[in-house]
Amino acid sequence: KAGTYRGQCTELCGRDHVFMPIVVVALEQPEYDEWVKKTLAKQKEPVDLSDLSREDLMNKGASVYLKNCVSCHQINGAGIAGTYPALTGSPKVVGPIDPLIGFIQAGTSRMPAFSKLKDDDLAALLTYIRNAPELGNTVGDEVQPKTITPVYDDDDDEKK
Repeated sequence: KAGTYRGQCTELCGRDHVFMPIVVVALEQPEYDEWVKKTLAKQKEPVDLSDLSREDLMNKGASVYLKNCVSCHQINGAGIAGTYPALTGSPKVVGPIDPLIGFIQAGTSRMPAFSKLKDDDLAALLTYIRNAPELGNTVGDEVQPKTITPVYDDDDDEKK
């Protein structure tokens, strides 16, 4: 039935997601078909793999973080003790970049996979979480879209 439904992610994903609220919008079939068409078209738009400025990476990264990460890791990167880990000072976040790319793309039992993020969004997010003063991390690097190594299946060519 068409409508907006609210709940807890634990209803869909299990007890590890008990604190994650969800909103599901069910559409009538014609509206849904149009949404799918627009979404697929947007996903197939080419990603500009030229180098982005640090300012562009940080601004875009902040936007991606606010949309995808802040509900668990909090606005300041402190996380929620015992539930969602802090990003501030995390060896995983401030350590080598390749394992972090794979971790974010693959997800865990408590974190959804973000393998469908476009390379420019993922590069911006990585740059942001490693360098945002508000998160307390100052690695000093920039991750460019062309350096992202995908972990998705060979059959899945929708990302790029």
